[in-house]
Amino acid sequence: MDSATLRCCRLRKRRIMYYVYIIIGLWTILLCIGHAFVGRPNKQVAVKVEYHATKDMFDKWYSQKNTALDSPGKLIQLADAPAKDKKLEDITFFYNPANPATLNKVAAVLGAFAFGDDPKIPNLDCMSIMQGNQNAIDHGKLASLQLKSKHFEKEREVILPSSESLVELSKDCTKFRKVRRYITLPLSKEEAAFPIAYIITIHKDLEMFERLLRTIYHPQNLYCVHIDLKSDGAFKQSVKGILDCFDNVFMASNLTSVRYTHYSRVQADINCMGDLVKRVNQYPWRYVINLCGQDFPLKTNLEIVRSLKSLHGFNNLESVVTPEHKKRRFQLHFELPSELKNDHQLMVRTSKEKSPPPNNVEIFAGSAYYIFKRQAIEYIMTDPFIQTFLKWCEDTYSPDELLWATIQRMFPQVPGSLPPHEKYDLNELQSVTRLVKWGGLDKKVYPKCDGKFVRGVCVYGCGDLAWLVNQKHLFANKFDPSIDFMAIYCLENWLRNRTLEHSYSYLTRGYL
Repeated sequence: MDSATLRCCRLRKRRIMYYVYIIIGLWTILLCIGHAFVGRPNKQVAVKVEYHATKDMFDKWYSQKNTALDSPGKLIQLADAPAKDKKLEDITFFYNPANPATLNKVAAVLGAFAFGDDPKIPNLDCMSIMQGNQNAIDHGKLASLQLKSKHFEKEREVILPSSESLVELSKDCTKFRKVRRYITLPLSKEEAAFPIAYIITIHKDLEMFERLLRTIYHPQNLYCVHIDLKSDGAFKQSVKGILDCFDNVFMASNLTSVRYTHYSRVQADINCMGDLVKRVNQYPWRYVINLCGQDFPLKTNLEIVRSLKSLHGFNNLESVVTPEHKKRRFQLHFELPSELKNDHQLMVRTSKEKSPPPNNVEIFAGSAYYIFKRQAIEYIMTDPFIQTFLKWCEDTYSPDELLWATIQRMFPQVPGSLPPHEKYDLNELQSVTRLVKWGGLDKKVYPKCDGKFVRGVCVYGCGDLAWLVNQKHLFANKFDPSIDFMAIYCLENWLRNRTLEHSYSYLTRGYL
């Protein structure tokens, strides 16, 4: 019995080991097959993401010498430390206070840039309007109506000079800059060391353009003005007369006839981009901001500089995954109608399907407004793939609302761009480029429009100002003097006073 039992046990053991060896063999074969399939490249996916990203794109990007930061940070060199027995109450101890002579000199220089006495308009209180006082807002609206009356012709000419008077004044550039109170020297070392470039596209309203230019003008910055090629000849000549009064403000060397929702809107910006890059040695601008004639700033130049610095070398613009209802804009061929009735004639959709975008790059949605670093503009102007992509966008609908947003997600090739993942989406409220109140979203997303809606966009009134200036955005759209001039007048005065106050503090204390 013992021998039989032993033989039985040995037989069972051999069978068990036999099955174990089979299982191990099958597991080994499966592992080999798995590695073979995983290691095989997926050509279809590789083509789709070829321009966007690779598996180790972040590792490669961070290991490069040129990261998003333009230069490494530097330690602040403070003055000699106070004596041990000196109690340090705050950091201002390290700064040398200005003497009375310096204070008087600074005040005299800045006083030349202050606006003159306000014309006598009954019950106008801009400071209370900026603070949101409803009674002051009502009087501001009344003042806008009064200015249209013949009884206020003198006051109207003071605060809203006619295009004829601006043209006449610009014939003497020295007088023009002095009378219109243009800031003709950098107001701080920080601003002087951080020049900004602007692209301004206009087609009418000389008075509004000149007011915008006066508000954003600083001698260290660079300004390219693109005038619609089909604009009136007299308007072009009037604008040129103003531009000729400044060395750093110029008309685009190549003008385009701009059509609404057409690629010509992009071409106008491209024309100015090329001109700005050519002047970088003379004006080493860091970022470019594009504007239109109905934009207006919400921040001083110093605040804009600091906002741009806070981007740490990245671009800033609206760029989100394209909603389904906007995909037809680039899936079908669009063309201009054969008969153009007005400047706002929309592109016409055809039944012809477009070819896929180059390299199947993912298309993102955004707006016409952007903040690009200089290196990004230089890349856009010279990269062969970007040039191919621009060409592909020519027959899309409103290409300015998809082209810049898509370029911004071509990471890491485009300097200052962001990865294409939806986690990096920025809508118009999250970016700082432009603050717009869209029809149908007021009262839900932001306070109601106090002005008037024009083509689905709020043209701001006095009652919008208190909310506007408390947002992080650098500019707002739209303003129109024919709808509520006091909104522009009060905002401009508030910005000038704030600019001079900041400069006075900066120059007399050494910090702000």
